[in-house]
Amino acid sequence: MKLPSVLSVLKRKAVWIIPGFLALAAYTVHHAEAQKAGITGRTTIGCRGPACHSPQPSASTVVTFLPPTTPIIAGKTYTFQLSVKNPTTTQNSAGCDISTDSGTLAAIAGSGLWLDDQFTGDLTHSSPKSFGTTDSAVWSFKYTAPDHATTDTLRAAGNAANGDLQNDGDMWNLTQYTVHVLAGNGAVAESAVAAPLIQLYPNPSNGHITLAGSNFRGHAALKVTDAAGKWISSQNIDLDKDAQLDLSAFPNGSYFVRILDGVHSPSVRSIEIKK
Repeated sequence: MKLPSVLSVLKRKAVWIIPGFLALAAYTVHHAEAQKAGITGRTTIGCRGPACHSPQPSASTVVTFLPPTTPIIAGKTYTFQLSVKNPTTTQNSAGCDISTDSGTLAAIAGSGLWLDDQFTGDLTHSSPKSFGTTDSAVWSFKYTAPDHATTDTLRAAGNAANGDLQNDGDMWNLTQYTVHVLAGNGAVAESAVAAPLIQLYPNPSNGHITLAGSNFRGHAALKVTDAAGKWISSQNIDLDKDAQLDLSAFPNGSYFVRILDGVHSPSVRSIEIKK
């Protein structure tokens, strides 16, 4: 039997090795460029790793999806917002990574986001977004629902940075939001929820409040405003269990807690802070 020459074997292997090398090189260059802005693929594992930020999430950083107040209909496109908030005085800007399990995301021109349509389908920041005179950064983006009634999940990693362009000193956290997608005729998906029942207690409160939703399910958005209607706090909460709300840093007075789940009209409850 005639054995193949070493040269012919190398030629055949090169057919497989070279394309694989080029694909790896393209991926590496892509992510090297992405690191100048945001890094995608972080919405479940967080901003940890040797080329990323701190190894553990920080409770000081609050990442929140803010959905539209209207129900989400299958196949339709809606504007959502993502907020990354951190009151620590050293943090002055933020970045994000946004993903969806079964919907489609798109950047809005001028929003400071770009779509990684080659690899992950995530949205991430084009450059760190300054907090300005506040303690948070907010991005708007487009979400297109799946073409049938279902339950989808939006996920995000948010990183509050200190602006030194180094990994040390940054504070990241994760969040998710349950999107209840309704059929085109407005029928609720089988997994969606019944009419909401919400309780806040104790009320009045010293600022440490428990929120109980007896027949809510999934992850929803909670938004707090003061008596003048100014947005002062927000977070995503898991409505399958009681949620804890800390308003102890705010002065005595009346506040309004709004729950947005994407199915019902926003549920609003008032709370009185007395310390």
